[in-house]
Amino acid sequence: MKNFIGNSNITYELLVSQSPVNHDVAIVSTNSHGTPGDLNKIVLIQCGYKMSALKDVNLERGYGVLSEKGLIPILLIVTVGNSHSSTLLLENLRNGLRNNISLLTNKKIWIPLMGTGQGGLTNHNSFNLTIAAIHQNVKYVTNAEFIIALPNEKTAKELEAQINLPHIQAAIDNMAGFETYNNEVQIDKNGTFFYGQEVGEEIKNYDIIFLPKSTIPTIGNNGISAHIVNLLGIEKNSLKFSKANLEKYKFAWETIKVDERIIHLCFIVTWDKNNKPVPFEINFAHSIENFRKSEAYLSSIYNPLNIFIPFLGTGQAGMDIRDSLTNLMPGLKRISSILQPKKIRLNFPIKLKKDEINSLTNIILSELQLEKYKIPDNTLEDDNVDQIEIQNGKDRIPFHLDNIETVDKLNREPVAKSLARLINKEIFANISLQHSFMIHLQGEWGSGKSTFLNLIKNHLDVDNNNWVVVNFDAWQNQHISPPWWSFIDQVYRQAKEQFEWTESPSLWLKESARRIIWYSGWHKIMALVISVIFGILLISYGGAMIKVLAELPSAENIDNSTTGLTLDVFAKLIVSIGSILGLVYSLSKFLSTPFLMKSSGEAKSFLLRAADPMNSIKKHYNKLIEDINGEGYNVAIFIDDIDRCDRNYTISLLEGIQTLFKEKKVLYVVAGDKNWLSTCFENNYKEFVDKINRRKEKLGDSFLEKVFQLSIRMPNVSTKAKERYWHHILGLGELSLDSQSKVKLSEELRDELKQKVINSYSTIYDSNPKMFAELETEYQLSEEDFSDIAIEALDENKADIRHLFSGHFNLINPNPRAVKRLANNYTMYRNTLIAERKYFNPNKLFRWLIIDDLYPALSKKISKLNNIEDINAQIDKMLLDSEELSKLNRLLFDKENLHGGILEVEDIKDIMGI
Repeated sequence: MKNFIGNSNITYELLVSQSPVNHDVAIVSTNSHGTPGDLNKIVLIQCGYKMSALKDVNLERGYGVLSEKGLIPILLIVTVGNSHSSTLLLENLRNGLRNNISLLTNKKIWIPLMGTGQGGLTNHNSFNLTIAAIHQNVKYVTNAEFIIALPNEKTAKELEAQINLPHIQAAIDNMAGFETYNNEVQIDKNGTFFYGQEVGEEIKNYDIIFLPKSTIPTIGNNGISAHIVNLLGIEKNSLKFSKANLEKYKFAWETIKVDERIIHLCFIVTWDKNNKPVPFEINFAHSIENFRKSEAYLSSIYNPLNIFIPFLGTGQAGMDIRDSLTNLMPGLKRISSILQPKKIRLNFPIKLKKDEINSLTNIILSELQLEKYKIPDNTLEDDNVDQIEIQNGKDRIPFHLDNIETVDKLNREPVAKSLARLINKEIFANISLQHSFMIHLQGEWGSGKSTFLNLIKNHLDVDNNNWVVVNFDAWQNQHISPPWWSFIDQVYRQAKEQFEWTESPSLWLKESARRIIWYSGWHKIMALVISVIFGILLISYGGAMIKVLAELPSAENIDNSTTGLTLDVFAKLIVSIGSILGLVYSLSKFLSTPFLMKSSGEAKSFLLRAADPMNSIKKHYNKLIEDINGEGYNVAIFIDDIDRCDRNYTISLLEGIQTLFKEKKVLYVVAGDKNWLSTCFENNYKEFVDKINRRKEKLGDSFLEKVFQLSIRMPNVSTKAKERYWHHILGLGELSLDSQSKVKLSEELRDELKQKVINSYSTIYDSNPKMFAELETEYQLSEEDFSDIAIEALDENKADIRHLFSGHFNLINPNPRAVKRLANNYTMYRNTLIAERKYFNPNKLFRWLIIDDLYPALSKKISKLNNIEDINAQIDKMLLDSEELSKLNRLLFDKENLHGGILEVEDIKDIMGI
């Protein structure tokens, strides 16, 4: 099937072949580590490369080029990494093609279906994504022919049967011009500031380009400087840097000519010869002033410049992104004021997430006093998707905002609903719970934790359970000191907003009284009272001072008779002087002391003057919670983005909750990467690391175990839900069609289905997603609705928990707290695996959770191993006594096959969601 769709620039041909020989360029997929797969090995061998050549390819940008003289160049595309393969394939292939235009123009390019192995994509999905990515580069490529290579005839027939020309054309039309955050995005309303992450041929349109540099007078092979110099077609050795100049001035200007265009390059020293970051604020400022003295500056007055500025120092120098911004900001202000540029593009590091970029751009807008650019008002909003028309009016592109979702699109809601049920019916319904309960939601950056928190919130207010849910963004509040102030203030303000209008005045009055009486107001009242007393004294006895002053000897009466100072007058004089001093002091205290504490600065002042500030803080928080509870509400505090905070704030916040804020019955849900939190504690208490039994657990993990009573992981997305959602993102399908049930079950049918689920779920055999899929079809339910009913049925039944506890009682930690923790963990992991449509054995799941509880350090290492031999080797290193070793072997290997059999590495990774 040849030229199934084409235009003046690009043509295609489907071909059954695993050989790129006789083509000009080959493209293959890889993982983020560059590990060669089966197809990679075949292609490399056929093209004449050695396997070791892959080690030299830099894949940090999601793609890399392998090229040797006389051999076919190979473009490697990362399709397996820290995001879903469909996302990686689309973005990395698009960017890889766009930034290697010269490699493709007038070429015959061999490209297989990528991401279909370890990436898990279907052939059809891989094909659609490949076509979409290629067509996003239509305007850049000239006379290219892409040969879509298929592995065999069967795949060819299946794919040809699925290919629908209008469908493909619609997909291409939808994707044409589609820009993600990797490309230039407008920041400010005036259209001066833009940001991007990927850098391609557009760099040639800039007049001034700032780049990072060391004091070494050469440019290396990696990093943004090398990349941009390569894009500009400059021979690196042609740039002659003076080492003395770099060490003295810490910047260097170079003027080059590219395609008849003059471009000014400014290299700023951001790291020294020891690869240590250098604060470059002064270097940046001096380079700008140096440019002002040039002829190019004079011409810029009439021809505004396009200026490119990356976040200097964040690459090889290793500078923190916010430190880089701090160094850049004075220079950005100077450039904006003196150069009056046409356009400034800030380039963020490639690995930075969208929400962090948004936070940084907000800081930039605030510092520069610019108004934020907003999408035009004629945008059509539908389910958080903006349909933005292209300027030519021809295409309509689905542009998906990176906001926190309020509606479940990935079949995670049944798990969130199950957790809300557990909280309401098991945890907070327990009358013995008279203190805080902390839950850890484990997930890496970008895994959807914020959306999942919203889903939990949506299902807490059921069955006469009333909640005040406080959303506390740790990252946004970490710079507010003291930390307890913003925490208490957020609880009060958000509670007041969620109260009925009849309830709010009472809370306001009580909170105002607390802030007046317990913190600062009474100081002001006392200062006023004392001022009045001293004022009265001064009025009463001030006359004596005036009389004494009036009778002092002068030049005229120095020879006349002098007056005597009686005891009465002297006493009045002392009182008057004391009254003046007391009045000045008390008035100053009155004027400087706030009546109602309402800012972090006033909170700091309170800490300095209070004898026992922590006791007041604890009492204040407890009374605030009592007031909220008194109106019939439970309190839940959702702490998000804690894994973006620095170590000190992270520990201060978590330890503060455990000490100051633990006495009242409050639910805390902390969303953050476990490794981040554990490392914060590990580094903060590193002098104690060797004082605990490191064979069983790391110090950081030990802290987290004490902090959290329940730890759950973010649910992964089932294959079906993933495919449906991706079609929605691409505009190839309507999300709602498959996510809604065709029928609503009566209570009778619902109970019937619940019983079938209970009967099919056995603690002896593996959970069977196939059987669940059959029941889903039989009752005409969506995947989400079936998961919801199935999970609810098992939550109500609890027969599996009783069976598992009785079968493993001699291996379980007998601590009551640990038993409750294990039961809750099992419930949530079981429900998560059901929603993910995973095969799993309940006995194996239970045994793994016991291991994770008893040997957390081992469980973390096992999850990274590949086979049983590696596990045995790891156990040998632990030097356990015979009793512990016997227990661990029973849990891991179950040699008598009484509880599900051996725990394979694959079982463990499924349970942990790896």
